[in-house]
Amino acid sequence: MNKMIHDLIELQKADIRIEVLEKFTGSVAGLRSALAEEKRAEQDRAAAKKAELETAKKDLRHQERELATGEDKLKQIQVKLNAVKTNKEYEAALKEIEEQKKVNGRTEEEILLLYDKVEEAEKQEKALEKEWKEKAVEFAERENELDAKAARAETELAGRRAERERLAPELGAELLKRYEYVRSRAGRAVVRAEGEVCLGCHYHIPAQIYNEVLKGEQLLACNNCVRFMVHTEKDLEDGLEEI
Repeated sequence: MNKMIHDLIELQKADIRIEVLEKFTGSVAGLRSALAEEKRAEQDRAAAKKAELETAKKDLRHQERELATGEDKLKQIQVKLNAVKTNKEYEAALKEIEEQKKVNGRTEEEILLLYDKVEEAEKQEKALEKEWKEKAVEFAERENELDAKAARAETELAGRRAERERLAPELGAELLKRYEYVRSRAGRAVVRAEGEVCLGCHYHIPAQIYNEVLKGEQLLACNNCVRFMVHTEKDLEDGLEEI
């Protein structure tokens, strides 16, 4: 393989990696935003459960005050009962006592339900608090990992761009222009040729041209897709690995 073909392959590898890195660095802000939104959702879930507990406690305190008021009313009616002078007043007082006892009974039932609700809400809040502490650690780790990946990507991107600046002039102005043109049309300017087939478009290559490709002494393009064809064991897609 002559130097021109080698440099062309290396330039494409640099460009592939630059594309991957630029795509990632361009997505970092969105990834950070999505992570922050996920974190807020978890915090909101815990806050909602805490608010639910506070509401249940507030309702319980209210009902307890209502019961205390009802008990006072009952005592007052019973005192009034002892002071009645007629049967009509006596019957009215008894009816009032019965109605107040019903009201107090309903309040007591509501209080019992609220006790259960508060107890269950406290259990759920404690469980969510524990879960949030674990998730907070996880979020911190994910944020640190994203920051580290972003820093690595920026550093590598600067290096790859410098590498491209070094490689591009080696091709010469005419070949570089052809390379950029083919790359803009086909995505990949350099493709592998195997078994008399261009693996860029699967077009059959005439035997004579394929033999020249195998020799690697001159740069040849596919008559169908105009990509440059090479025969090499090198990975032409090098650079697609994860950041």
